[in-house]
Amino acid sequence: MKALKLLKAVKHKKVKDLIYEVLVKKDYDSLGKFFFNVVGIGIMHFMDTMNYDVERVQRCDIHYATPDGRVFPFCTYNVVGHREKVESSFKVDPKTWVKVTGLSLTGWNKQKFAELNK
Repeated sequence: MKALKLLKAVKHKKVKDLIYEVLVKKDYDSLGKFFFNVVGIGIMHFMDTMNYDVERVQRCDIHYATPDGRVFPFCTYNVVGHREKVESSFKVDPKTWVKVTGLSLTGWNKQKFAELNK
């Protein structure tokens, strides 16, 4: 596989191991572990209602996914009003969140954090 050969160029062992696991296992657990350990940086031109550019939106390659499966271009998320609609649709009262998930909002459980970071 061509992608595995390109791993030789990756110098950091942990990053190389994470990428290798994604390429070999091809599962969501490996992908989740990768994204949990890697920071992605996206840089783009700022747009608001005064300088909205449809061509730029069509080329936008960073997207937000919602729990119901919808996908919005990052370039439109804050301009067109998607953020307000998504936040109002999926917001959960903090007491309900703790009751349903068993996870505290006041801080991470260190054991749970360690399990996610394996």
